[in-house]
Amino acid sequence: MSNLSMLKLKFGFKLFQEILQAEGDKNLFVSPTSVAIALSMLYNGAAGETQQMMAKKSFFY
Repeated sequence: MSNLSMLKLKFGFKLFQEILQAEGDKNLFVSPTSVAIALSMLYNGAAGETQQMMAKKSFFY
Protein backbone atom coordinates (compact mmCIF):
# COMPACT_ATOMS: atom_id res chain seq x y z
CA MET A 1 0.00 0.00 0.00
CA SER A 2 1.38 3.41 -0.94
CA ASN A 3 2.19 6.07 1.64
CA LEU A 4 -0.61 8.29 0.32
CA SER A 5 -3.12 5.45 0.63
CA MET A 6 -2.03 4.83 4.22
CA LEU A 7 -2.39 8.53 5.07
CA LYS A 8 -5.88 8.62 3.54
CA LEU A 9 -6.88 5.48 5.44
CA LYS A 10 -5.53 6.89 8.70
CA PHE A 11 -7.39 10.17 8.11
CA GLY A 12 -10.65 8.32 7.40
CA PHE A 13 -10.46 6.23 10.57
CA LYS A 14 -9.56 9.26 12.70
CA LEU A 15 -12.45 11.22 11.17
CA PHE A 16 -14.92 8.43 11.95
CA GLN A 17 -13.60 8.13 15.52
CA GLU A 18 -14.10 11.86 16.10
CA ILE A 19 -17.61 11.81 14.60
CA LEU A 20 -18.58 8.73 16.61
CA GLN A 21 -17.35 10.37 19.80
CA ALA A 22 -19.24 13.61 19.12
CA GLU A 23 -22.39 12.19 17.50
CA GLY A 24 -22.40 8.54 18.56
CA ASP A 25 -26.17 8.27 19.02
CA LYS A 26 -27.07 9.56 15.54
CA ASN A 27 -27.12 8.07 12.07
CA LEU A 28 -24.68 10.00 9.90
CA PHE A 29 -23.20 9.56 6.46
CA VAL A 30 -19.75 11.05 5.82
CA SER A 31 -17.32 10.71 2.95
CA PRO A 32 -13.74 10.95 4.25
CA THR A 33 -12.54 11.62 0.71
CA SER A 34 -14.90 14.59 0.33
CA VAL A 35 -13.81 15.98 3.70
CA ALA A 36 -10.14 15.57 2.73
CA ILE A 37 -10.71 17.36 -0.58
CA ALA A 38 -12.53 20.24 1.15
CA LEU A 39 -9.74 20.57 3.73
CA SER A 40 -7.14 20.54 0.95
CA MET A 41 -8.94 23.39 -0.80
CA LEU A 42 -9.09 25.35 2.46
CA TYR A 43 -5.39 24.69 3.05
CA ASN A 44 -4.51 25.96 -0.41
CA GLY A 45 -6.46 29.16 0.23
CA ALA A 46 -5.00 29.72 3.68
CA ALA A 47 -1.79 31.58 4.42
CA GLY A 48 0.57 32.33 7.26
CA GLU A 49 -0.32 31.13 10.73
CA THR A 50 -3.61 29.57 9.63
CA GLN A 51 -1.89 27.43 7.02
CA GLN A 52 0.83 26.44 9.50
CA MET A 53 -1.77 25.39 12.08
CA MET A 54 -3.65 23.36 9.48
CA ALA A 55 -0.42 21.65 8.44
CA LYS A 56 0.34 20.64 12.04
CA LYS A 57 -3.11 19.08 12.50
CA SER A 58 -3.35 17.35 9.14
CA PHE A 59 -2.37 13.81 8.20
CA PHE A 60 -1.56 14.93 4.67
CA TYR A 61 1.22 17.49 5.25
